[in-house]
Amino acid sequence: ATLQDKNGNPLKDKEITFSVPNDVASRFSISNSGKGMTDSNGIAIASLTGTLAGTHMITARLANSNVSDTQPMTFVADKDRAVVVLQTSKAEIIGNGVDETTLTATVKDPFDNVVKNLSVVFRTSPADTQLSLKALNTNENGIAEVTLKGTVLGVHTAEAILLNGKSDTKIVNIVPDTSNAQVTLNIPAQQVVTNNSDSVQLTATVKDPSNHPVAGITVNFTMPQDVAANFTLENNGIAITQANGEAHVTLKGKKAGTHTVTATLGNNNASDAQPVTFVADKDSAVVVLQTSKAEIIGNGVDETTLTATVKDPFDNAVKDLPVTFSTNPADTQLSQSTSNTNDSGVAEVTLKGTVLGVHTVEATLLNGNGYTTTVNIAPDASNAQVTLNIPAQQVVTNNSDSVQLTATVKDPSNHPVAGITVNFTMPQDVAANFTLENNGIAITQANGEAHVTLKGKKAGTHTVTATLGNNNTSDSQPVTFVADKTS
Repeated sequence: ATLQDKNGNPLKDKEITFSVPNDVASRFSISNSGKGMTDSNGIAIASLTGTLAGTHMITARLANSNVSDTQPMTFVADKDRAVVVLQTSKAEIIGNGVDETTLTATVKDPFDNVVKNLSVVFRTSPADTQLSLKALNTNENGIAEVTLKGTVLGVHTAEAILLNGKSDTKIVNIVPDTSNAQVTLNIPAQQVVTNNSDSVQLTATVKDPSNHPVAGITVNFTMPQDVAANFTLENNGIAITQANGEAHVTLKGKKAGTHTVTATLGNNNASDAQPVTFVADKDSAVVVLQTSKAEIIGNGVDETTLTATVKDPFDNAVKDLPVTFSTNPADTQLSQSTSNTNDSGVAEVTLKGTVLGVHTVEATLLNGNGYTTTVNIAPDASNAQVTLNIPAQQVVTNNSDSVQLTATVKDPSNHPVAGITVNFTMPQDVAANFTLENNGIAITQANGEAHVTLKGKKAGTHTVTATLGNNNTSDSQPVTFVADKTS
């Protein structure tokens, strides 16, 4: 401070008081308590230090007077000792290359003064992010801001560094876009056996739109309601995605066919559906054999269809499985001895024959399981023919001498026909003179023969007729009676 009189002469040994405004005085220090004495040149000197940046008014006043002068003085922040504090607008961003967080570096000196126009360098570790700027000067408020985004998932350390080496770090986690995640269901191209123990692993892979795997997502695996009761999904079909975005469950079941499995995300209901094929359990298959007719005519033409229906223990039709057919006795004709089951689990062959009798028919599977039924090969009774045989003898008309009449009944294939009623008759004009055993009625035996005896009392050659009761086929032969010479 320079003190002069009104003529410009220096005033010596006068006390000058230096001061700063009261509202900032606590942030400043003036030597000698702010007092100084003018020297021979009228100059008083004091030193001023402070910790508050800005332009402040300094007043020099002549002691015990109103003589004073005020001048501005500017203090600036201490760049050399500046420190930085780094903050993020979001500690977590989606790794889609669009979502971003703002990195705010606030730079101040040790006395909390903002440091403006100071370069701040920004970087991340790993360095696989996108910063809007790598370096930026602080503004009037000591702030430098850049934005950060990225597509590489994981925890990244963001750092702001000053020229003096001071720095600060913050963590930014780049995460997948869970809310927009999509699921892809993968089912191995295998056929699963419906034995309720063979299983297939279902894999749901969950990724966000940027193809990042998404961990920690609940995936619900389901089957259609109309078949769900026939299947077992591990853990009730609920799984959580792992770090690779995959969730796994196993599926087993007891209903053959191609069924749809759906994987649905618990957070956004995104889903994917894929088919899985279950096939009947051939190893445990059983067979049921049926015939279209239990009895056929042994003419080598009439036939019965043998139907083998093959299923597993859970009632699934077993397709494309060989079924072997056989008969006992083996004197029949099968259209095939082996036939594969169709899509309905059915194998069919036809059976015919010419050898009469009951035949046991069997259908046998590769696993040894079999089933039997019977087929009776019978003569062609409806087309049976009769042959009447009368011994070449003369019968005495004494009403006691007799002759045995034999009717032999055979079908067109020459099989004897048993159980056929044969009616033996004489011409009406002489019938009253003859006696036919059992009124001329007889039943054919196993050899196809039916027998009655004939006796009479009228001499002559007479015609005997044998007529079948089922189809009126007949045969007639002469028989000769002679008079009783003895009486």
